[in-house]
Amino acid sequence: TTVPGEELVVAETALGPMRLSRLPLAGLPLVGLPAAGGLSLGLAGCGSDKSVGIYNTPPSVSITQPADGATYDEGTSVTFEAMVDDDFDDPADLAVTWSSDIQGTFEGDYTPEQGVSRLITANLEPGNHTITVKAVDSGGEGASAHVLVTIVDLPDDPEVEIVHPASGESGMEGEDFEFVALVSDANDAAEDLAVRFESDIDGVFCEPEPDATGRAACETALSPGDHLLTFTATDTDGFEGAATAVFVVVAASESDDDGDGWTEAQGDCDDADDDVYPGAAETWNGVDDDCDGTVDEGTEGYDDDGDGYSESDGDCDDADADTHPGATETCDDEDDDCDGITDEDTVCYDDDGDGYTELDLDCDDGDGTVWPGAPELEDGLDNDCDGTVDEGTNAYDDDGDGYSENDGDCDDDDPSASPGETETCGDGVDNDCDGSADEENADGCTTYYYDYDGDSYGSDSVAGRCLCAPSGYYTSTYDTDCYDYDANANPSQTSWFTNARADGSFDWNCDGRESKYYTSEYDCPFLDTSCTTGWESSVKSCGNAGTYVTSCSNYLVYCDTTTATRTQKCR
Repeated sequence: TTVPGEELVVAETALGPMRLSRLPLAGLPLVGLPAAGGLSLGLAGCGSDKSVGIYNTPPSVSITQPADGATYDEGTSVTFEAMVDDDFDDPADLAVTWSSDIQGTFEGDYTPEQGVSRLITANLEPGNHTITVKAVDSGGEGASAHVLVTIVDLPDDPEVEIVHPASGESGMEGEDFEFVALVSDANDAAEDLAVRFESDIDGVFCEPEPDATGRAACETALSPGDHLLTFTATDTDGFEGAATAVFVVVAASESDDDGDGWTEAQGDCDDADDDVYPGAAETWNGVDDDCDGTVDEGTEGYDDDGDGYSESDGDCDDADADTHPGATETCDDEDDDCDGITDEDTVCYDDDGDGYTELDLDCDDGDGTVWPGAPELEDGLDNDCDGTVDEGTNAYDDDGDGYSENDGDCDDDDPSASPGETETCGDGVDNDCDGSADEENADGCTTYYYDYDGDSYGSDSVAGRCLCAPSGYYTSTYDTDCYDYDANANPSQTSWFTNARADGSFDWNCDGRESKYYTSEYDCPFLDTSCTTGWESSVKSCGNAGTYVTSCSNYLVYCDTTTATRTQKCR
């Protein structure tokens, strides 16, 4: 409203600049005019008085996403978008807020961009939320819109509480420590949780099974060092809960186990003996008492000359590294091996007491029967040290064939006669010393076969013998006689026989078959001018007689034959 008669100027309206006067309104009806820039004017006139009114309309608000009734899992990021507009203010000048009926107003700047205001959150609590967006313009007019979303409650992670190691607890190298945790889960029983204990140094070192109370424990020793321990529990849905703790394992070398005031790290070389530590008095006990790396130095138990023996070990000269028990005795007129004897087992010592040393050319100073000029014995030794063993005895190989009389040499003056020699035909010598000369199977022998009928052919039915000369019936070098009981039967036979051998066979020439002399059958072809000789009927068997045609005259219609009776010949 304005004071009567006062001018009101509204610039830059849709109707252009306007100059309005306020007049008494009593009795004047309002006439609606088009609104410009959110300005609504009402005019009425029935005289000289006029009336003007200005009206501000609320913004428009609508939620475009998510859809009403949408459902999301707990922890899911949800984007809410709303379209806002106003007839009087620019959307960017509107005051926009977002709120939940469960969690209240969301803090943040939700100024619209190009008319769109966004709320993005992953922190909605489980439940049914009514999400409200509200826009207020510069004139204080406001509008709101609502959307319903449901957030699904997801299972929570398991809970893990570390019991041991507790704060300040530590372990020792090589010693077991009991690690304990209490585990629980809102949805699963404690026994159903999978538990693992892990170190950043040693990795997973235990996977204990929790009991019904949720207590999970195991005993083990970890490596020396500062461990970051992680105790993890995983439920049946795969959700994990974890807790961490720092656990220090003290190295054994840093602990004074024997209470002598020194640790291994400080140089105590035996932390289980309180008499051993750096600077302790060295005693003859086989121990490095002062931890200087040397045992029993300054005592009789110490090896002064470094030969591996001390006076207590029997070293008779602990200032000479070449003298000690077990040393090699040398020809130096000293007791090198500390056995009380000088130069034994050397070339200048007569070990066998025969009056000769190696320097005196004793070739075996460990045997009293051996020395230069000693009588040679049949004992396998060079008793007289002349380089020859057992010469002049039956044990000596006189002819150099590798055998002596003791070895069975039947003629130790002939190198071609010895037990290892091969018997040879024709030399008349018992080469192999078996008591026979030129015996069967000697080198150079000839195989002779048994020739019973004396036809110079032996039988193959009796094995041949390799002999230096024919002997008895073994006189033939052939084994091809097919019947050794008749001299007429042999491979060189050329005669024909009408009688069989005593065994009934007509194979006289040993060719494996009975060869017939007359083998053709007579034939007189009709109107033929010649005739062929042959058996008148069938060919006869060996030894049988029959009519044999020897000549014929051929006429037109018949054959006139002159016949003879023949016996079939075979060989």
